[in-house]
Amino acid sequence: MAAGAARQAGYSAWMLFYEYQLAGRTAAAAGRLRRARQHLGGEPECVEQCYLAWVEATEAQQRGAFDEAMSCARRMAGIAHRCGSRDLLAMSIQAQASVLLAQGRVAGGLALLDDAMCAAMAGELSSFFTGWISCLGLQQCMASADL
Repeated sequence: MAAGAARQAGYSAWMLFYEYQLAGRTAAAAGRLRRARQHLGGEPECVEQCYLAWVEATEAQQRGAFDEAMSCARRMAGIAHRCGSRDLLAMSIQAQASVLLAQGRVAGGLALLDDAMCAAMAGELSSFFTGWISCLGLQQCMASADL
């Protein structure tokens, strides 16, 4: 932030949020997420805001607010598309699949999941997102008993 790089600061704060969340350090994760929101909140639309939309989709899904979750995942898709990020567009498709699967709409969820996985397997994504989407996809397939 001191260098005037709010987008990079927001992305870094989000990545720390995600790492802390995975480690079960919820208080540290919440603090980093607040920082990411602060850094990105005043910025014009940018690809880094996809990460915040993803969190909002996940949080809404966990509360059972599926319409809100889908709206957030679709907002993520719109931002990713307008900003030209294939990686985050594929992640937004995965997020939409997750909402459908959580609703018990397995056929629709798996169809979207196939789309995200195809992008990963076709080499359309960065190696980081290829691995990330593959891991999430496998988890969702196993949870859906789609072996």
